[in-house]
Amino acid sequence: MALLVLAGGLIVGALLWTWSRLQPPTPMQRDAMALLQPSPEPEGRNAFAALWLLDRDVPDARLRQVATADMQRIRAELARSPDARPGKGAAPQYRDLQPNDADKALFCPLRGDCLQQVRTDPDGYAALVARHRVLLDRIAALSGYDFYRSQVPADVRAPMPIFSLAPLGITRAAQAYASGDVDAGLARACTGVRTWRGLGRNADSLIVKMLGIGLATDGYGRLLAQMLAELPAGHPLPPACEAALAPVSVDELSICEAMRGEYASSAAAIEAVESPSRAGTLQAAWNQLFYDPEKSRALIAGNFALACSRATRAMLAADESWDWSQEHRPLLRMECVANLAGCILADIATPAYVAYGRRAQDSGARLDLLRGVASLHGLDVDPSTREERLRRFWAETRSRNRELRFVDGGEGVELRQFDASHRAWWKLPLPAVRQSQD
Repeated sequence: MALLVLAGGLIVGALLWTWSRLQPPTPMQRDAMALLQPSPEPEGRNAFAALWLLDRDVPDARLRQVATADMQRIRAELARSPDARPGKGAAPQYRDLQPNDADKALFCPLRGDCLQQVRTDPDGYAALVARHRVLLDRIAALSGYDFYRSQVPADVRAPMPIFSLAPLGITRAAQAYASGDVDAGLARACTGVRTWRGLGRNADSLIVKMLGIGLATDGYGRLLAQMLAELPAGHPLPPACEAALAPVSVDELSICEAMRGEYASSAAAIEAVESPSRAGTLQAAWNQLFYDPEKSRALIAGNFALACSRATRAMLAADESWDWSQEHRPLLRMECVANLAGCILADIATPAYVAYGRRAQDSGARLDLLRGVASLHGLDVDPSTREERLRRFWAETRSRNRELRFVDGGEGVELRQFDASHRAWWKLPLPAVRQSQD
């Protein structure tokens, strides 16, 4: 009798497994996979080669050629061996521009008070900027690019650009301003905001998207606000500030393109798990029974595609906080019988992206606040009216439903954020105002 029960159980299990394995992706999942296919490159210049080679003194005219050769080498190494771990390479015949550890420690952190930092040692920071002029020129030259689309192979073993060099330009802007070259400092701060708003807007990399948000707001944006808080109210802003303070577009708030890049990376990781040459005998047997690559890609697409939906775009346009959390789905469901590992992976991955989506939304509100703060610069009004004027400006923005509060005796303003994982409020100083002579 026990044998009959066991045999019956095995037969039922085999039938369920077969039925689960034979089920194709649902129409909704197929739509999601189609939605997550890479979009055409925007018009303009791709910053990939310039960022890839940021640490090397490669002439501008050779950037694309050298980066292309690097990508070809990396692809060949990855194809040659499942154990390959290609190095970045990045044109070793050209001079390495990376600062040594001591100089790296001197550059301003992304979220620090850079003006205060450079003022502690004016001569030291002038020398630091001079020592790394070539690298800082290359960082500044990123302003000549329009978007970022990665050309690194979608493989978890492939190296990445050294993104940590990009924030070093903040120190140069602060040093110029603090040394008395006020207009140069303002221009560099505004150019930094504009550059990283543009590069982050349609980046197909979540790293670059978040880097763009950080540099445009916490970095150059806050630095610009600090400069305005010190300047005489009548001091004119350079032309570069007009583009930096342009109204925010919905594309800047969306992580759709970045999630398309994440989906491509996830698909590559799925293929790596599936590859017999990269799995042992027991792992291969497990994969055959409980891992279906196509269904795993479909599950992940169903989770990621919400970032690209029309409903999400409408909520971003209205600055409504949206919840990306998926409805809890039990593992004991038919699509998971023959793809248990894929279901577990898909359910683990999605919650990590919720904070990124909210952070992108917050970037729009931050930029709206920066625009509002800048709008007060040069006004011939009494300081006591700044709050009223800023609130009137705020009421006309897309972010108008966000809470503002004035702090530091009316000398600063804070914005409530949707992503409170690091801090619930984002703060800027208010600019100086020109007193009425009446």
